[in-house]
Amino acid sequence: MHNLLKRQLKKYFGDPLQIPTKWQKFVDAVDDAYMQSDVDRGMLERSLDLSSQELLHANSEMMADKNKLQSMIDAMEYGLTIQDSDYNIIYQNEVLKNIFGARLGEKCYIVYEGKDKVCDGCPVEIAIKDGKSHTSDRRVIMPSGEITFWENTANPIIDASGEIVSCLEIARNITSRKKMEVEIKNRIKELEEFYDMAVGRELRMIELKNEIEKMEKELEKYKKLTLPSINNLP
Repeated sequence: MHNLLKRQLKKYFGDPLQIPTKWQKFVDAVDDAYMQSDVDRGMLERSLDLSSQELLHANSEMMADKNKLQSMIDAMEYGLTIQDSDYNIIYQNEVLKNIFGARLGEKCYIVYEGKDKVCDGCPVEIAIKDGKSHTSDRRVIMPSGEITFWENTANPIIDASGEIVSCLEIARNITSRKKMEVEIKNRIKELEEFYDMAVGRELRMIELKNEIEKMEKELEKYKKLTLPSINNLP
């Protein structure tokens, strides 16, 4: 018999074993209910314990994955920022924090490009509209006043319902590449000018050579015409 039922019967009947026969089936039913309740509670407690352990394990794995991802992001040499659909900054990695400061909640076009409205050709704007990835080269004046160039790639972030709620933007500093491109273009221009000058000089040399050959032929012709008259002199 269940201990709780024993205490209750003792309280009302004095001796839990001395109960009227007509009450026996009812007492047995209550005893079975108490016993089953203990079994159910034990199973529930066991289930909750297992669920708690699984939840703790899942949270531990999730935290480990989050820390790993954060370490990877912090180790990136690229800038990483997330803007919501109203162009408010909701995330910055350390690269951008070190350059522009922690600017969460502010408009991206104000912080990153010093504009008072969405930038022309903004890849975030386009990505939010069509849900695709877009890349754009940006000219950015740094807080130090240095002029730099960045290659920004925007990718939309979609929630569980399929709605675009924000946009991830990866910014790669390509200033060195741009400077090299300018140097190469200038060098090509110099080579083209030198080539044109050299070709012009070569053409002029050919013209001079032709003129000299023409003059030599004229001289030979003149000599042939004048030799007989010289030989007939007394």
